[in-house]
Formats: sequence, C-alpha cells, structure tokens
Amino acid sequence: MGILGKGGLVIIGGILLVVGFLLQSNLIEWLLDLMGTVLIVIGIIVVIIGLVSMVVGRKGGGQGF
Repeated sequence: MGILGKGGLVIIGGILLVVGFLLQSNLIEWLLDLMGTVLIVIGIIVVIIGLVSMVVGRKGGGQGF
C-alpha cells in the first residue's frame, strides 16, 4: 500500500460502496435495456441503408475486390 496509503483505502472503499449501490438499484438494468433498444434501432437503420445502396447500385463504392 505504499502508493495509495491509508487515504487510498478510503477512496477505494467509497468507490466500492457507490458501485455496490448502483448494482443493487434498477439504474443499471434500465441503462442496459435502453442501450439494447438503441443498438437494435441502429442495426435496423444500417440494414436498410445497406439494402437501399445495393438496390440503387452506386458505382465506385466498395468495389475493391
């Protein structure tokens, strides 16, 4: 404990307390649900853009093969 000292233990203990309270609350679950919904919506948008670009057949985009 040479680097942190006794004051570092107090800070680490406080951080562990805050993380523990956050894990016990529903805040983390709500944020994960929101992030999942956002990722699904972004995935749908990317698929639609990909399909539209395939149908339109733009020349010069991604034909490096």
